[in-house]
Amino acid sequence: MKLLRYSTMLFVFELFMTDLFLGQWVPQNSNTQASLNDVIMLDQQTGIAVGDSGKILKTLDAGQNWIEEFSAANVRWNALAFANAMKGAVVGDSCKIAFTFDGGENWTFIDSSSTTHLTAADYMGETTLYVGDNSGSVFYTNNDGITWSLISFGNEPVMDIFFTESAYIDYSGHVILPWVDYETLDSGSNWQPFSLPFTSWGFATTGDFSPSAAVSFIVGADGQFLSEPVILRKSATDTSWQKYAFMPIPPITGLCDVSVPNDQIAYACGTFGHILKTIDGGNFWNVDFAAISTDLNAIDFYDDSTGVVVGDSGIILFTTTGGAMGLDDNEKMSLRDFVLYQNYPNPFNPETTIGFYLPHSAEVRLEIFNALGQKIRAVIAGRKIAGVHQMKWDGRDELGREASSGVYIYRLKAEDQILSKKMLLLH
Repeated sequence: MKLLRYSTMLFVFELFMTDLFLGQWVPQNSNTQASLNDVIMLDQQTGIAVGDSGKILKTLDAGQNWIEEFSAANVRWNALAFANAMKGAVVGDSCKIAFTFDGGENWTFIDSSSTTHLTAADYMGETTLYVGDNSGSVFYTNNDGITWSLISFGNEPVMDIFFTESAYIDYSGHVILPWVDYETLDSGSNWQPFSLPFTSWGFATTGDFSPSAAVSFIVGADGQFLSEPVILRKSATDTSWQKYAFMPIPPITGLCDVSVPNDQIAYACGTFGHILKTIDGGNFWNVDFAAISTDLNAIDFYDDSTGVVVGDSGIILFTTTGGAMGLDDNEKMSLRDFVLYQNYPNPFNPETTIGFYLPHSAEVRLEIFNALGQKIRAVIAGRKIAGVHQMKWDGRDELGREASSGVYIYRLKAEDQILSKKMLLLH
């Protein structure tokens, strides 16, 4: 009987997880336990990921298979940059640099006696590579590493470097330090500093332009114990970075990377398997839970819907549908809509958190139903103010009895709208 019960629950779990991942964020087999620190999509089929133990992985089939192109126990790769589909570079600790001129099939390594750790890289156009290190120095080369020039931006580590993909006259770009953004509007001839709105606890991690350069984002962490994820936004006409007032849903503690495939859509990834998405230029961000607890270190999208995210322990997640695990693809996200988030953790035992967003104050009811449609528990009923709300369900019914393992439906009714999602309780 126990074996039959276990087999039944395993079948339910497999159906649930298949439904959760189908057409959304799909785990890939990286064949490594090494942490992956950066990733780039060269086209809809081709991607390259790099990380600890010198790992350089490549996919040619939209993430279904990843081939190890290079590995070395004493090398840690931190950042990856490509000028085009063929020409790229990877940088890492102990001043390690490697170039490729055939799309990552082969790599040419540059020897250096320096012990500085290279932390960031990006191409300005197709000829000039910029590289930053952990002491505030930025080096650039116009001849694939034969000669280098130096720019000093202080003593703090360079967190990221990113340039516009094209230029009418001059390229725009940013060198991001923990608390300062250095911006150029003239292809690197001059750099103007802008203070970033972080407290002394926090810092920026990375940033990205939209392809048109109409909008850019910087992400990071703030607050004591770095418990608050931060998103900064700056349009082409803004004179300073605007801080997005993001209310975290535990246990997210920070954002590690951001990718901006167009002026309206952007994705960010961070700790505890969190992926965020906006479809309205950054006004509202939906929190996706990738059904894992692993930290996600880097994310990149080739277009609006084809993207990859990598993280600790060799994790790789791939999507061809824009992900959107927190909301169904046919749900439109904007500040005018009610939003019901996917619960976290999920599956859970015995407690889970359910989040929802109200664009204005409203009478709401949040209820739990079993798979037969029978009401198990009314979590809340009453008027709530506008904003993000979080409610916990302890896995018990109205009488305080422990609910059995299985699939449950949680339903939010707000005014004339009804939203619902599935979750799985496993004892």
